[in-house]
Amino acid sequence: MPYGFDFAIPFTLHHEGGYTPGLPDDPGGETRWGISHRSYPTLDLKTLTREAAIAIYRRDFWDALHLDLLPLPLAVALFDGAVNQGPGAARGFIRDLQGLLGMAPDGIIGPATAAACEGKDLARLLRRLCVIRAIRYTGAGNFATYDQVWLDRLLSCFDYCEGIPR
Repeated sequence: MPYGFDFAIPFTLHHEGGYTPGLPDDPGGETRWGISHRSYPTLDLKTLTREAAIAIYRRDFWDALHLDLLPLPLAVALFDGAVNQGPGAARGFIRDLQGLLGMAPDGIIGPATAAACEGKDLARLLRRLCVIRAIRYTGAGNFATYDQVWLDRLLSCFDYCEGIPR
């Protein structure tokens, strides 16, 4: 069974898809595998391979956020939120998780955050993180354009994470 990043990436790539020249009201502009021109202006997205996108996601999202320290359902939900809603939003989600855990939120996953997850009701934490993601979506200026797509993705992410063996 895949573990960690290897479990998260298929779900996210499925929802990000291949090449898109840019969609209306999407500030990311041109994307391939969800990697945007806005975030990576020097990449030639038309030729970006799936493997190169996976390497970017591992380095700049999974590893940069230290998601391997968290229980897998929470890590996958945070990873997908970071990809879909941006790394800045991900730091906010981490602060929210830390608040749910009764910690002083700093937006950084470390040993204290990992330890605070031990013995907690992961299903409840996952539900609450998904609600927080949904609320953040509603605050986006382009929510009316993408509401169904984003909320469907979020519910799919919740289902995917709920099915992760613990």
